[in-house]
Amino acid sequence: MTLGSCAIPAVLQYLDWAEAHGIARVSLLARAGIDDALLSQPEARLSGEQFQTLLLALAQMSGEDTFGLQSAQFVQPGSYSVLGYIAMNSDTLEEALERAMPFEKLVGDMGRSDWRFDQDGATLRWHCQYDHPNVVPQMVDNVLASWTGFARALLGQEDASPSWVRLRRSAPRDGGAAHRAWFGAPVQFDAKEDAIGIPPVLLKRPVVRPDPQLLPVLEQHARRRLQALEQQDDLPMRVRALIHAALETGPVRRDHIAEALGLSEKTLQRRLAQCQTQYQTELDTVRLSIAKRTLREGEQSVADLALRLGFSDVRSFQRRFKQWTGQGPGAYRQAAREEQC
Repeated sequence: MTLGSCAIPAVLQYLDWAEAHGIARVSLLARAGIDDALLSQPEARLSGEQFQTLLLALAQMSGEDTFGLQSAQFVQPGSYSVLGYIAMNSDTLEEALERAMPFEKLVGDMGRSDWRFDQDGATLRWHCQYDHPNVVPQMVDNVLASWTGFARALLGQEDASPSWVRLRRSAPRDGGAAHRAWFGAPVQFDAKEDAIGIPPVLLKRPVVRPDPQLLPVLEQHARRRLQALEQQDDLPMRVRALIHAALETGPVRRDHIAEALGLSEKTLQRRLAQCQTQYQTELDTVRLSIAKRTLREGEQSVADLALRLGFSDVRSFQRRFKQWTGQGPGAYRQAAREEQC
């Protein structure tokens, strides 16, 4: 499983929140292993693995269990890239959301949104593809809170609120007070989905100062960017496929992967860097996918699994797996079995 990627403007809200709470950006980025120079490149993207590391570092440094929710207040129209400007130039909130949603990947593809319409309005659900227990609640909170804040900005109404909010996460330490204050609606924790309900009256409200004549230009630009992004993402996908095939039969070597792609190792590294990733990141992505599947479904020992995945010893594998998932392989296997019972 890949953790996708995230546009730089969407990352800045977390850094702005951190600075507002006394956490130096330089220190946070250093702990997350992210080059500060990358943030000055609006078209650049963080890999999902880098983004997850950043959120884990932010959780550790802040000690706050609602920073995902709180950081949504720092979202700006530019945080949504061209998707945001498409929404801003639509006629109504419903049209804005329908036109913007197909380009969601331009902001980030760490999850996906979907809509369900009925007589009670619309249900917006977000499906997070991460699974780290310290990251998922923050990402879900942020996405749903950000959509709410952005809808208010589109309508020019600070009091525009969803009908209800449902979250899979457990209630935070404040009992949900911050969530209720931000959404202005009842919030259900430990729910079966991550979703907000949007009342019909909001869907039909006009967007402030739209310019429909700009829409064709913006959508054409968005389609070009989305096509370029998908083409760019093709190389990491092929690298992951080759690594996966190699690990199923024996050790994997970077020079063999490069050769299979018709590239030199140096060119492979350069091309992956252009995709805002690197060989080690893709290797770890595949290792994690195989490890999780094997631990859930197989009886292979942790030591044998570590050897199969190319780790020098079982302790190295155990440490890395805990960094990836927040729990050791043994605990992960036990939890998976309990869920299946």
